[in-house]
Amino acid sequence: MLRQFTVYVKKYPLTWYYIISVLIVILIIPVFLLTGADVAVDQALQKTGIQFNTDLVKVWTGSMP
Repeated sequence: MLRQFTVYVKKYPLTWYYIISVLIVILIIPVFLLTGADVAVDQALQKTGIQFNTDLVKVWTGSMP
């Protein structure tokens, strides 16, 4: 069974990279919310006047408003 899993991972490495990445994000979100980090980030953004923007394409292309 482990051998089949290894073969499957080697056959589809990008799929497994994506699956692992999504699982990490799903596991981090509750920790982020339960520790109050979201409040700290929000307060820091308000203090600095930086607009919250999750669109990384805008950030890297310099087309931020």
